[in-house]
Amino acid sequence: MSQSGSSFTKIVPWSLVVLLSVFSVVGWVGWRHARKKLGECAARPSATDEILPAEDTDGDPGDGHRRSLEVRRPAMDPPADAPTTPDACLSRPDVQKEIRKQAAALAGDLSTQSVEDYKKDEQGKRLQRRQQFMENFEVASANAVNAYAREAELDEATTVKLHQRIEDGIKKQREMFAKVQSGELTEREAREQGHQLREEGRTAMVEMLGEQGSDRFFKVLGEEMRKEFMNQESGRRE
Repeated sequence: MSQSGSSFTKIVPWSLVVLLSVFSVVGWVGWRHARKKLGECAARPSATDEILPAEDTDGDPGDGHRRSLEVRRPAMDPPADAPTTPDACLSRPDVQKEIRKQAAALAGDLSTQSVEDYKKDEQGKRLQRRQQFMENFEVASANAVNAYAREAELDEATTVKLHQRIEDGIKKQREMFAKVQSGELTEREAREQGHQLREEGRTAMVEMLGEQGSDRFFKVLGEEMRKEFMNQESGRRE
């Protein structure tokens, strides 16, 4: 239950961060396209401009025809739907449609990218935790073999054989972990193979130590793992 609650509290803040990021970028995109449309509106030539007749300052009668040509351009009235202010430009349906279209497209891209980044980040954290677990397990296993050997008064040859059996199992686990990192194995396949390796290890321990000896060894191993994790937590607090 506590792990579920912890996962929930981690996911909720991340979800809020993603949503806030998307909304902020959507607003920025809308403003950017609004400015673009306003620029297009402002760049349009004024429809009310007209060429004024030139003054004849020297009274040359030869300029009369040129002046008559210059005033033949009629003044054009602006179209009834032409925007004359920024607010009018922004209120145009085509401008609003374009802003919504671009903002929605970018928001979708950002959401997808954020989810992919989150998945990669979570996978990286899981692999890091797995690596740390393997390091702790290796130390705890060596300590467990030594502790059990003293308790059960094993001879040196049996103790060495027990160490070798544990080291072989750890080696297989590390090889499997490397395949997960390289993409040769999925995490699901690794879990299935890990379960199989644990069953094989228990069977080997029963063959070597007997049923009761195997049970006792794994209890000692659990105690050593607990000590190792406690030492790790103490180191983090310091």
